[in-house]
Amino acid sequence: MKRKLAAVLIALCLIWPVGGNASDEKTVLTSFYPVYIITANLLENVPGVKIQNLAAPEIGCLHDYQLTTADMKALAGADAFIVNGAGMESFLSDVAAQFKDLRLITATEGMTLLQEGNAHAWLSAKGAAAMATTIAAGLTAALPENEKAIEENLKGYLKRIETLDATLQAGLEPLYGKAIVTFHEAFPYFAETYGLQIAAVIEREPGEALNPRELKELVETIRSLDNPPLFIEPQYPDLAARTLATETGAKVYTLDPIVTGPLGNAALTYYEETMLKNMEALIEAFRQS
Repeated sequence: MKRKLAAVLIALCLIWPVGGNASDEKTVLTSFYPVYIITANLLENVPGVKIQNLAAPEIGCLHDYQLTTADMKALAGADAFIVNGAGMESFLSDVAAQFKDLRLITATEGMTLLQEGNAHAWLSAKGAAAMATTIAAGLTAALPENEKAIEENLKGYLKRIETLDATLQAGLEPLYGKAIVTFHEAFPYFAETYGLQIAAVIEREPGEALNPRELKELVETIRSLDNPPLFIEPQYPDLAARTLATETGAKVYTLDPIVTGPLGNAALTYYEETMLKNMEALIEAFRQS
């Protein structure tokens, strides 16, 4: 499979020369939605720079993402490629090997990762702030003529994220130590930062039904935890969660990992808005329990 991908990449490199556009406009490419949101804030009103997201905004996490011909063209025309790193982009080694002159900025570089490299670091406001600082440093190196504007944007964005973090800390303090069950390993950073306990992670393939043995084991696990709230994600089907809720009486709520959402100006505050909605969902879940 990798040999085939390498052959395609080489052919495409011959068609599309790497290293920017014919015009003076620079293109910054981001790998997926959380990285896009941060970068869009850092490049707000920066002249002569276009931001483009590789994966469609409805794709979500990129663990098994396969690059398309359109992706190859986008990579060939980019002046910088900003990725999450920490194993999120499974295709990254092939891209780095074939697009050798493409400036790569890894948002999680230097961060202490949880759970053997869990990549979802943006789901802590502190993590998002660290990622923004790393991305800004990469952008100022790639776009030195825009250094002042990027630094000013970073300063304003970090102030907003600091305010968000304080709001989340205060709002979730009454829930300190509470147990939740999630259906994807997206929330360890959120839980560690805001004092929650992820009592179980039920990893399911999207839309896959529970077989009788699995159902029995999961029901026993959830009952042993005194039926904590079950949190699904809006990007994935909720069949397994609804089945477990029926069997245990546990209630189902939604936490959004912010891997999908709007592009353009609508995205600038989407991270903060969604994190606050997650806080409200948690408060509501324990209010009703």
